[in-house]
Amino acid sequence: MHRNTSKIHKLTESTYILSAGMYADALNLWKKLDQKIELYELNHNKPPKSSAIASLLGRVLYEKRFFPFYTFNIVVGFEGDEPRIWGYDAIGSY
Repeated sequence: MHRNTSKIHKLTESTYILSAGMYADALNLWKKLDQKIELYELNHNKPPKSSAIASLLGRVLYEKRFFPFYTFNIVVGFEGDEPRIWGYDAIGSY
């Protein structure tokens, strides 16, 4: 990871992703997630829940299991008033 950059990225108003590992892969992963979340919002007229984003991240990481993003991620968000945390390895297991 690069020392002088943030390792936290805002996905929605109530959901954030924290990434450690290769910075270029983290940026590409964040970009891919932002695009998929934007498409969801356009189709459903509302942002996805944190649990849906957590599931999406697992699928995105697993799709690239043979040439993975070298990042280890944590998704944090709120479902109603309850905080939720999901942790992932490089191939999408959480």
